[in-house]
Amino acid sequence: MGKRSLLEHRQGKDSGCFIWRRVLPIRPKRTPANLRDEATTPLRKGKTKALDIIEKDESGRFVEAFISMGDARHTVDFDVISEFVCCMYAQSQTRDIDEARYNKLMQMTGKVQKDNPLANVKRIDCALLPPTRKTLEMKISRLQYVTVLWTLATKACPGDGLSMTHS
Repeated sequence: MGKRSLLEHRQGKDSGCFIWRRVLPIRPKRTPANLRDEATTPLRKGKTKALDIIEKDESGRFVEAFISMGDARHTVDFDVISEFVCCMYAQSQTRDIDEARYNKLMQMTGKVQKDNPLANVKRIDCALLPPTRKTLEMKISRLQYVTVLWTLATKACPGDGLSMTHS
């Protein structure tokens, strides 16, 4: 059966369209971005790069910071996570996420023209920049909340004592 007859079936112009509704997939193959539970995932940064950074950290601070996210009573060390994110975006010379964002922007735009400073901004994708400090704080708090939920998932009342707001 060709595309034209399939289209007619989908539009209900043929008496046997109910058969085609069963055969055609109802759900899209990919989950829409607004329904995914990956809001804390950096764009175009792989798992292997993060694992390499953690393995190369001889002090073990990154591992301890991620392990401590599973405890609801523990506050996450923002400076350690900020340093980890800076390393993810190849800005290991700084620990401040906003400074890393600025450095990455300057690296992507190149030389700034004095007469037209926004001339090179049109050629970059801002989604490739590290998050701002405020955005990273929100992502970390959400990540800790989800991590605590998964840590407590085996208990009878996993959500007892948890709050999405800072206390």
